[in-house]
Amino acid sequence: MNAYRIRLAGPWEWWDVDQWNRISLPEVVPQRDSKQLRLRRGFHTPSNLDPDETVSVQIPDSFGEILEVNIDSQPVAASSDREFDLTSQLNDYHHLEVCCVPLETELTPPALLIRQVPARRDLNSK
Repeated sequence: MNAYRIRLAGPWEWWDVDQWNRISLPEVVPQRDSKQLRLRRGFHTPSNLDPDETVSVQIPDSFGEILEVNIDSQPVAASSDREFDLTSQLNDYHHLEVCCVPLETELTPPALLIRQVPARRDLNSK
């Protein structure tokens, strides 16, 4: 199933001890005291979504181990290996927050994926 992809490039913010600092992705992983990296980015819900479309966020491999993904401070469960379905939590404007242990020295931006859900066949009709 093909997906329409919206790349979530900058601006992002990363948490450093007691404050959020701006960062643009792709970018070199910031120096920090912890192995964990907490990033956040605001985004508007994609416009003109059809009722049969879903929206998920795909986290790139460069983010390494994903410890948690939140939207508006609410946890989001993984729908597949590196993808998190946001559909049921979408309103107008959101903050996406990702906590991870990066594998690589440069982070590539996550992306929103918009997919059309296939129509269900009615097994009772002939």
